[in-house]
Amino acid sequence: MAAFMLASLNNLKAKGAGMSSLPRQMTFQILSTRSCLAFFLVAGLLLSLSTSPYAHTVAVKPGHSAHWFDPERSGEGLVLEVLDTEKAVVYWFTYDEAGNQRWLIDVGDIEENVILFPTLTVTEGGKFGPDYNPDDVEMKVVGYAEFQVGGCNSAEWSFNAFGKAQTQTMTRLTHTMGADCETRNGIPGYPVKEYAGQSGSWFDPTHSGEGLTLQWMSRDEAVLVWFTYDAEGNQRWMNGVGRREENRILFPSLQSTTGGRFGEPFDSEDLISSDWGSLTLEVDCDQGVAQYHSSEAAFGTGQFALVRLSSLGAVSCPWQRPEITDLYEFDLETIYEGQRITLIGPSSITNDGVIVGVGNHLLEDRHMLRWSPETEKWTTLPEQLRDPRISADGSRMLAKPMTGQGSWPMIWNESSGWRSIANNTLSRAEYFGASRSLTWVVGEGRLPEGGPGRTWLWSEESGEVLLPVTEDIPGATPRAVADDGSVVIGNSMILSDAGPLPFREVGVRWKGSAAPHFLRDSLGRRLGRSYLCNIDCSIIFGAEQAVYDPEHPNYREAWYWTESTGADYIGIVEGAVDYATVAPALPLSTTTDGTMMVGSYPLFNHAGRPGVSGFLWTMNTGIVSFFDIFEQLDIGSQKWDSLRATISADGSMIVLSGYERTGPHSYPTHTYRVQLLRLTERDLLLDLN
Repeated sequence: MAAFMLASLNNLKAKGAGMSSLPRQMTFQILSTRSCLAFFLVAGLLLSLSTSPYAHTVAVKPGHSAHWFDPERSGEGLVLEVLDTEKAVVYWFTYDEAGNQRWLIDVGDIEENVILFPTLTVTEGGKFGPDYNPDDVEMKVVGYAEFQVGGCNSAEWSFNAFGKAQTQTMTRLTHTMGADCETRNGIPGYPVKEYAGQSGSWFDPTHSGEGLTLQWMSRDEAVLVWFTYDAEGNQRWMNGVGRREENRILFPSLQSTTGGRFGEPFDSEDLISSDWGSLTLEVDCDQGVAQYHSSEAAFGTGQFALVRLSSLGAVSCPWQRPEITDLYEFDLETIYEGQRITLIGPSSITNDGVIVGVGNHLLEDRHMLRWSPETEKWTTLPEQLRDPRISADGSRMLAKPMTGQGSWPMIWNESSGWRSIANNTLSRAEYFGASRSLTWVVGEGRLPEGGPGRTWLWSEESGEVLLPVTEDIPGATPRAVADDGSVVIGNSMILSDAGPLPFREVGVRWKGSAAPHFLRDSLGRRLGRSYLCNIDCSIIFGAEQAVYDPEHPNYREAWYWTESTGADYIGIVEGAVDYATVAPALPLSTTTDGTMMVGSYPLFNHAGRPGVSGFLWTMNTGIVSFFDIFEQLDIGSQKWDSLRATISADGSMIVLSGYERTGPHSYPTHTYRVQLLRLTERDLLLDLN
């Protein structure tokens, strides 16, 4: 049996996962965070990052590398390491029938959404400390198991071991930094650090048969489980949550539990948790040192060397930003090029590729235009409308009347056609934003008795509702609203403290029925203009700062803001021109989950003329010019004088529209172009491992 385990480990090493024979070490349970709550009763704290709005998947992904547990059996669980497209390691930490700690290990085979673990192995005989002898460790195969994922956060763990068979419903407890499941783009507010690749299994080569598993979590906390033995050769495991300080990872409190029972008799109330002691790791990508101090006299104080045993799939060490072309394949289709169609201003696209916009069609006056991938033709809609939007499923459209400044917006669905959403509260109003489904609309208008403009929120069920104001924010121009109407974002005007402009726009936010508040960064400084948000407005995108400060380290950069992490900046495209009145990076459109955003930036184009181009941003790749994507893939053209981008709600398509100026300078000709850029996800484990 030992020979079989070593063969499995050698196979794992051949896959690039380890450096030596796999120690029989590890199990799982994430216990307390710094709050010092006992064992898995802190699951809710760690789970908060796992329950996300992103789409689920059923195939085994890098992001399934995580800590998992059954909420009905808080106090035991699994550590899963997905190594590549074929192999995964599981550490199962649990208890024996008498309530003593027990841990098991196996190397499994991945088959689509299932990982098969044929040889669950338990060990005994190692003795903690300097007298440890690997030859004393005995391994015994005690059963088999299957881990079947049902989504990014759910799975089933079915086992037959020690004469007992059971199926447990598992929940993902942690989100591992750089190992994506919900999205390959990264999560705004949770940047991947260069040390993310330290996640994996580590052991002392002189102590084969024990070791630890380390995983960096997305909120920059590290979770560790240490699998070892006591002085009598019985299995022990300890776990804890730590943080990085300089080049060290400090785990101030490792917890140890007893009292659980293997199989059906398990009851979390039987568990007894104790503070085992502290641990400090100092590791790089391949080796390091661990120092410990235990409150249990039998363990004492000491240190040991570490080398890497396994690495997580798709998380390199040191971690480096992937190229956007590492994450996606791109296909560019030109759906119009010539002088007879012009898309003016923003366009909107459904998830199946229907595009609406406003422009000149066949040299006629401006109309709302529609392009369908089924017919591959442009058609003119009869209504004289502008600034159109279409919902992701194509069931609703929203637009402004072409004439009549301040007129009420028009909404469309298949059953009722176009109709105005006006009522009697305001004498005139104009819409500036809407929810993803177009069920909520926000705008600004005037009361019949006059006075300052008022921000309003509308839905078919509620009608028009005036949003509250404050002395500091007496009015604001709204830009977007959450799909349930609970959050509205917009901009308010303030006097400029300095700089070329007398006034500056600052980002504001309404939540529920509360008064509006300014959006601020971590230092309390007001952020500049907000433009758009994801489906629930938990992620907000904007441009520049609210104050004129050329010494600011992120001066004039676009930004994002989340309620849980605050504000951060996304950078500026290389080559962007710094105009006083034009933002060097302007957010224009984002996906439902907020993990991808497209925008525009000013530049001097290929001919040295002032122009506008576009960029694509994700948390993992940073800000990338479309021209860089075209050049890297040898597609498209660098000769746009004006390029504007809109991304579909699901992130699968981007509309590029604009023109190229040709001919002599005194008599230029504009060639208008509309292109559809399709994105297809690459297999991360194959391409990045």
